[in-house]
Amino acid sequence: MRRQHCVSTQLTAAARESGGLRLREDSMDPESSTLRARRRQTLASFRPQLLGCFLALCCSCGVGVTSDDVDRSMKQYELAVGLQQEGNRPGAFKTLYKALEYDPDNAKAHLLLGHLFLLNRQDNPERYDREAAAHFKRAMQIQSGARAAEDTLTSQAKNGLGVLHIHQGRLGEAVKELDGAVSDLFNRDAYM
Repeated sequence: MRRQHCVSTQLTAAARESGGLRLREDSMDPESSTLRARRRQTLASFRPQLLGCFLALCCSCGVGVTSDDVDRSMKQYELAVGLQQEGNRPGAFKTLYKALEYDPDNAKAHLLLGHLFLLNRQDNPERYDREAAAHFKRAMQIQSGARAAEDTLTSQAKNGLGVLHIHQGRLGEAVKELDGAVSDLFNRDAYM
């Protein structure tokens, strides 16, 4: 208690010298517990709003993805392609998720993840179908934005989504997606 009072007195003296905030003398007095209780109550009432503002500020002021992160993500993607070609499925999945940690908007990584989930859907069809669809749709979403990597990625994602719908027996949706994939003149991989 004595140490706290000394620190408070030093802060008050420093504030007076700088012409800044002036604390009332009775706030340091042990008898002014009601004043301290009111101050704590006021701070407690603003705590949720302050926390929300702090979180919003932290999220909006984030550094984001740097060019180094994009490069690391592409290297992880290329490693995943090699691992997948060697038949190392778990390594490819792990490496692709690492690529997305570096750059969540890596459309190529999302597309390859979608294809891996589609190709391995027999392991857990419900979960893998859901994951494949999410990654194909995310790749298309990225491609429609400012960070479009290649024109053919959208048609490849539509193609993968169409094939997934065929496996699920949703033929109407499959035709819609595959028509979109075929309409791209540069899509060499269209299945029709």
